[in-house]
Amino acid sequence: MALMLKVFAVIELVLVIVHPGAHALSRDEFPSDFVFGASTSAYQVEGAANEDGRKPSIWDTFSRAGNGNMYAGDGDVACDQYHKYKGMQHGFLGFNLLSFGLLPLTNSIDDVRAAQRAQDFYIGWFMNPFTFGDYPDIMKKNAGSRLPSFTQKESNLIRGSIDFLGINFYYSFYVKNSPGSLPKEDGRYMTDISVEFERFTQNDTSTYEVPITPKIFLEFLDSLKNAYGNIPIYIHENGEQTPHNSSLDDWPRVKYMHEYIGSLVDALRRKPMDPKITKETEKNATVLLHNPSPLNAT
Repeated sequence: MALMLKVFAVIELVLVIVHPGAHALSRDEFPSDFVFGASTSAYQVEGAANEDGRKPSIWDTFSRAGNGNMYAGDGDVACDQYHKYKGMQHGFLGFNLLSFGLLPLTNSIDDVRAAQRAQDFYIGWFMNPFTFGDYPDIMKKNAGSRLPSFTQKESNLIRGSIDFLGINFYYSFYVKNSPGSLPKEDGRYMTDISVEFERFTQNDTSTYEVPITPKIFLEFLDSLKNAYGNIPIYIHENGEQTPHNSSLDDWPRVKYMHEYIGSLVDALRRKPMDPKITKETEKNATVLLHNPSPLNAT
């Protein structure tokens, strides 16, 4: 598989303690330019809510309105990371997307096209402007005049404007074509896609656990390379959830992370990284090494 575009996998801080009977992973199994790291939500740590042109986010509005009466506090100061690390920033500009594995429900051409259409609406809505300067054709066709258009100046400004893409990946869905849901007028986002979704599940996964689907994940990464070229990718979020009262003997989460990290090792063994990618990953890895400030997605 032509994996890993430019794969900077920034996986949430993980200590992988592997069962004695399982294959133990080590840092030596990854290329020297493969970057591991830790990440956190910008709002939870940055502070400086009203400085340097920053405007209110939805979290600012929500927290200042009382957090739905669930808890107290806001992110106006937080850990004050913005001031602590301001002098260490090097101007990396990225964009984070909550992504999904999107699989055609059947092998029919209609469902295959439906899965691609869903990909265009969920990923292409953002990545096409960043890469090509305009929205996907299918979005413009189905949404019509409800979708704003870019001026040539705006298109030139946004095209190529990000240095990396951050990915959050947990769930996958089967996609079924549903042409009857496409509205004639006054439509909305979900009906514009004109598909039906069915959540992908596994027989050995409990209702609260996230399915372990590294193969689908790697195929998704490969699809990004095919569609958008070798933009650097940081895996910002990927992990298992367990009940709040679960044991610290957390083998479901260990298994989850071991499967995903191991799948990256396997993919890199099958397909050596492009020399061009390697040079650019080395350059970015050097910057991160000498300036170990957390990189936020937006």
